[in-house]
Parts: sequence; C-alpha cells; structure tokens
Amino acid sequence: MQLSSFLPNKFTAPPGVADITALLKRASERESCLLNEYEVYDVFTHIGVSLPEYAYVPMGEDAAQALSADKKYVAKASIPGCIHKTDIGGISFNVTKDTAMDVMTDMHTRLSPEWNLEGVLFTEMTAFHTKGMSNGEILISAYDDPAFGPCLAFGSGGTTVEYLKGVMRPNKSALFLPVSLNLRDKHIRGMIEVCVYTV
Repeated sequence: MQLSSFLPNKFTAPPGVADITALLKRASERESCLLNEYEVYDVFTHIGVSLPEYAYVPMGEDAAQALSADKKYVAKASIPGCIHKTDIGGISFNVTKDTAMDVMTDMHTRLSPEWNLEGVLFTEMTAFHTKGMSNGEILISAYDDPAFGPCLAFGSGGTTVEYLKGVMRPNKSALFLPVSLNLRDKHIRGMIEVCVYTV
C-alpha cells in the first residue's frame, strides 16, 4: 500500500479558517497555550460540527441576555488551569435564563478567592451516552511530537484520562497513526467506530 492511499483526494479548508487561525493564535500567546472550552466549541462551530446551544459570559456581563428562555443549561466556570471543574464546585445544572445571574454570582463568591474565574460557559443540557468508562466524554487533542511530528490524541475523556494515566504503563500505551488518514477507507472508519463505541 502506498502513502498516497492514506491521503485525502481533495482537501477543502473550512469556511471559518481565518476565525480558527485567530483563536489558535490567541491561545498560543497564553502561558498555557491552551484553548478555553468555549473556544473549542467555537472551533467546532467554524468547521461545521453541530453543537448544542452555548454561550460564554465573561464576569460582569449579563448572562440572561445570552440565553434562551425555553432551555435549561449547564453552567461551567471558566478558570485557566482548572481541568476538572466538578472537583471545585464549578458546575451547576438545570440553569435557566432566570437563574443564570444568581449562578454566576454564587460561583464568583465561592470560587474567586482561590481561583481566577474569568467567566461562565453555559451549554444547553442534552441527553448523552452514559454507559462505559467515560460516560460519553471523549478526548481530542492535537500536538506536535518531536519524533512523529503532528499527532492527534483521541480516546476516553473526562476524569477517565487521569485514571488511565495512572494505570497504564508509561510510554507503552500510545498508538501513533498518520494524521492524514483517508477516513473514507472502510478499514480506518471501522477502527474509529470501534474506538468511539467502546469509549
């Protein structure tokens, strides 16, 4: 099999490539070089991935202006460096347009003395897969490996990431695949489906 069989026949840049580039540039200028969760949602939106309704509200702004009256939301504290907001009480469920400002005020009161609370991300509550180790959460990451070049990380997400990191042998648990795999290939698609459905 030749390398060309793994390459896509034609690549078309997503329409929001300039916006994505701006988001990545902004993240690269931060000390952490990481995207905020709401910025990841923005990237997905720009490439055409359908998402539940979401709105990022910086501290000091009116959350009610950004939310729909007929929906319930999960409120997530936006704190640089805080990976698992659940551990610090940075998640609230069943938030409505009418209760959003109270939730933001409560998060500010509880979290600001210890954490740098920049804002709150409100995401529409949806039903999702709750079976399996990751409870429906996935990890997707891109990085530049010194030996292999551009790589994608894909697997179970949420707190499962830390659990697996603790039980897997160091440097023995990674599978490196070329980033430019042809996803139309039935074998590659099948392998990805197995990964997704067993997560």
